[in-house]
Amino acid sequence: QGIILDLRMNGGGLLSEAVRVAGLFIPVGPVVQVLDSSGRKDVLSDRDPRMLWDGPIIVLTSRFSASASEIVAGALQDHSRALIVGNSSTHGKGTVQEVYHMNKPSPFSFFRTQKPEARPVASKITIKQFFLPGGSSTQVKGVPSDIALPSVNEFLPIGENDLPHALPWDEITPVDWVNDWEKLQVVSAQDPDLIRSLSKASKVRQGSLEEFHFLGEQIQWRRKRYEEKTISINLSLRVEQKIRDKEYIDKLDSTYESLSEHDYESEDIVLKVVKEQEVISEKTLSKPKKLSSDRTSEETETAKSQDPEEEDKSNYDIYLREAARIMADWLLIEKQNDSWEASKPIAIRPL
Repeated sequence: QGIILDLRMNGGGLLSEAVRVAGLFIPVGPVVQVLDSSGRKDVLSDRDPRMLWDGPIIVLTSRFSASASEIVAGALQDHSRALIVGNSSTHGKGTVQEVYHMNKPSPFSFFRTQKPEARPVASKITIKQFFLPGGSSTQVKGVPSDIALPSVNEFLPIGENDLPHALPWDEITPVDWVNDWEKLQVVSAQDPDLIRSLSKASKVRQGSLEEFHFLGEQIQWRRKRYEEKTISINLSLRVEQKIRDKEYIDKLDSTYESLSEHDYESEDIVLKVVKEQEVISEKTLSKPKKLSSDRTSEETETAKSQDPEEEDKSNYDIYLREAARIMADWLLIEKQNDSWEASKPIAIRPL
């Protein structure tokens, strides 16, 4: 009924892949503008009129969503195709870098070293900047959320604007392109009343649900610890502080486990392409490898089983749960708009 595209920990990737992913949810149209230092502009567009999905989309983002993932989120937002939910904005990485070898022929002759026998040295140079179809750069400002959720990321120095010498935000002329979603019979997030209704319902839940109270306590405690600028050198005071912190963390863990008992049901769907890749990986890993004399195959398997990344982790995800509720509200509005009661006011209650 609805798709939530989770890009919270996606640091980016291939620009061409970002264009293809955005193109799954829009007909032909611009996805990103790329501007170089000489003022030359390239508009990268989706040229495939086919759409994989024409229903409602939520893109879940965080301050760790960067570069190509910001392009996907920003393009779908500029096209009024998706609702952006998450931190107040994404990372803000809107530039392109290229590595130049300084002791090899380069477009920049002043980067060449005088001695060709010197060890290899390279310099990473910013050469281009990304701009969304609407003309705004993703640099520094990132992609703002339509519905922001509370997070510890809001006060941590993890964004592009926290880096020294970050290029400033800029904007250029938008691409002249409009999609008539109603005519195309495609669900859109362009109605301001829709966003206001969904945001209002979300704020009610954020003020009433136990999981958001838990999240608020966690954020407040972390902010307090982050803003502490002095540390006592008195051993007994440090031990007392350590004990209090341990007790509070245990309390938070206990609350989290209690909340996890009432999580939504879910089912993992594995795509065919993933299964094919797993078969190839298994064939590669099944090839016999020589083990060191002091480590048997049994010890290797034991080490794998104790890998922290392999530990069972709770799936209780407050942000994903709220995104699902927002999607449910959206579907309810769409259902009423398609019914004979479309003219009646709709009341969204917290789930």
